[in-house]
Amino acid sequence: MSDDDLICICMTVSRGEIKEAIRKGSRTIDALKATLYCCTGCGTCEGRVVAILEEELKKVSSCTP
Repeated sequence: MSDDDLICICMTVSRGEIKEAIRKGSRTIDALKATLYCCTGCGTCEGRVVAILEEELKKVSSCTP
């Protein structure tokens, strides 16, 4: 999956935007909703957003001592 792929169609949020928001400190689904407004339209993308969040948080936690 490319970072250019749209994850939230309703709010036109891409995978890359979600990853960037996580890197900048959005560490929960509620934080992503507040910053990107993803999952606030129809809500069908929430599972995909949570999967990206979990994937990115694993990367972040493996980088910290």
